[in-house]
Amino acid sequence: MGEYYNVVYDNYKKEKNEYSRREKVRKKRIECPCSFKDGLTYDEFVNIANYSAKIIKRITQVSVHGTTIYCTVKSKTGLSTWEFNVDFNDWGHITGTYWKWSENFDSDIARIYGHYVSGEIHSILSARGIFLNDFANAVDLNKELETSTGLCSNYKESFLNKLFGRKIEMISVGYDCNELIGEHLYPVISFMKNKGFVNYKAIPIKDVGRDSDKYIYQVEQVVIGERSTFKRGDKFAKNTMIYIMYHEKLEIKFLYSSKEFKRENYLKVGDKLYDMGFSCIYERKIKDLVIGLIKIDGSVEEVVADIGTEEPMKKNKVYKYDTKIVIKYHTFK
Repeated sequence: MGEYYNVVYDNYKKEKNEYSRREKVRKKRIECPCSFKDGLTYDEFVNIANYSAKIIKRITQVSVHGTTIYCTVKSKTGLSTWEFNVDFNDWGHITGTYWKWSENFDSDIARIYGHYVSGEIHSILSARGIFLNDFANAVDLNKELETSTGLCSNYKESFLNKLFGRKIEMISVGYDCNELIGEHLYPVISFMKNKGFVNYKAIPIKDVGRDSDKYIYQVEQVVIGERSTFKRGDKFAKNTMIYIMYHEKLEIKFLYSSKEFKRENYLKVGDKLYDMGFSCIYERKIKDLVIGLIKIDGSVEEVVADIGTEEPMKKNKVYKYDTKIVIKYHTFK
């Protein structure tokens, strides 16, 4: 029995020492000076940070200091804010790999934002003929990650798996990342399932509006593990987490109360709704005026949303851009 506990204790010490070593390496990895000389300028990095924030409607403020992006997020209630940051310094290079910190650990916003920025970085680098493996020797010059493939950490078995002898099943990706972008969500999920991957999550980007050139369920990005760029034949562990970002209907927060529209001219109300982004706006006459002194011809009685049944539109409620909206207004018999 004593020998068993000795083995367990020895394994615990090895695991603890390995964790401590990796933390030191991680700290060193993100503290190296970065000069933005690898194909991406600082100004481009700032533009990516600001552009990516527009995809997530609750991000209200973005600032960039060096390789770290700081974001302020409005709470779901709109009564408070919280903050997160993502650091893209990878041994002095901008490779798309990042580390995040968030005040709200229950929210996925920091991770989704980080993945989106990472995807934009890789898109620019790829367009310039610069790929992730081009950085492998530079970022792991001293082999401190203990992996022969540098950044490609998904090829490496974890410490615990080595310790307890568990074999990781590696799966070869049958598609280039660019072949999946623009595809419909459902076949992409089917591709991954048929290949044998078991962990995947679909994340909506709610931006398909009235004038959008995207379609609903169109895939914008696929991230396998930490990588948003991969080639046909690249191998990943079977249980690697796969994130599939896809386009979904735009959602619009209604900023008015029903009372604010009452007695306004129905044409002006229609223009306001259209400017907000709604696309299905209808008018319905209430033919009840005789003289038109108290209630003026064309004045609005109420604005309702047809979501199965008609109900008055509510302030701060979120509606899809193509929700059927009916403006009821008074006119003469």
